[in-house]
Amino acid sequence: MKKWRDNLKVIVDVILFCAKNNLALWGSTEVIEEQNSGIFLNLIELISHYYPLVAENVAPVKAKKTTTSYFSPRIQNELIELLGQKVRNEILSNVREAKFYSVLFDCTPDASHKEQMTQIIRYVHITEETCTIEESFVDFIESHEKTGKGLAAEITEKLEKDSLSISDCRGQGYDNGANMSGKYNGVQAHIHSLNEFARFVPCAAHTLNLVGVHAAEVSPLMITFFGKVQAIFNFFSSSTLRWEKLMKTLTISLKGNSDTRWSAKKEAIIPLHRQIKEVLQVLESIIHTSKTNAVSVCSAKELIIQIDFSFLCLLDFWCQILSLIDRENKLL
Repeated sequence: MKKWRDNLKVIVDVILFCAKNNLALWGSTEVIEEQNSGIFLNLIELISHYYPLVAENVAPVKAKKTTTSYFSPRIQNELIELLGQKVRNEILSNVREAKFYSVLFDCTPDASHKEQMTQIIRYVHITEETCTIEESFVDFIESHEKTGKGLAAEITEKLEKDSLSISDCRGQGYDNGANMSGKYNGVQAHIHSLNEFARFVPCAAHTLNLVGVHAAEVSPLMITFFGKVQAIFNFFSSSTLRWEKLMKTLTISLKGNSDTRWSAKKEAIIPLHRQIKEVLQVLESIIHTSKTNAVSVCSAKELIIQIDFSFLCLLDFWCQILSLIDRENKLL
């Protein structure tokens, strides 16, 4: 019994090490010593060189004998689930002790194209020495709803499962999507109908993000401007040779802008604003280099025509505006 307990302690420590360093446990094979056996098995093998008890457990596995080892992915998953549940129970225990809490939920598709809703809870944690406001991640919820009513039902069901009373909720925080923040049919409205004290606070950073998006969308000139910025980035990033030539001249790498994350536009505008002269020089050199293909020459000429006086004025204008917005966004 002691032997297996000591072995399991080592296995748990290896899993925790991988978790703390955000490392994948598995490789493409489950056989110790084989190439691509993964970080978990490689660490177990390394420890076995210095810890005879683990070496005793690893030896039959290396010999490919059928034996109990607790090294399988199934055991790893079970241990991860147990460790996660332990942390989750500790957080929920602190929330119940605090009594009142606020909830934050947000949805996004994951890599397997399933809608994942993150559950975060804010509460006041009081000990003998300190009093702190905690914001703790609790769970991922696989959501099957899109409407405010359906999402609200999933949220209340999860809170009930966590033994948290909806009547003790004192705040809600979501993004500005209509199904979440809608005044009449959004999640916040349905939660508020169950508990009038659960006040809704929209995400301030997302609100500022939407202000920038909608302000720029009303002007075709601004839409065209950001399209030109993206076209310059696409021209260089689509070719390794052009990108290499550009990076020999620039000190800061160019970035692409994003329609969904407004703050990314600042990351795209600032390097271009500071190095527009160098970008033009590289475009000119591409045009006049004899080895450059006709498509690259044609695209470079089109970009140079687009970088006119109006573009340069807007580049300076948006550089100042986005610097201010980005500062506020980071504070929020």
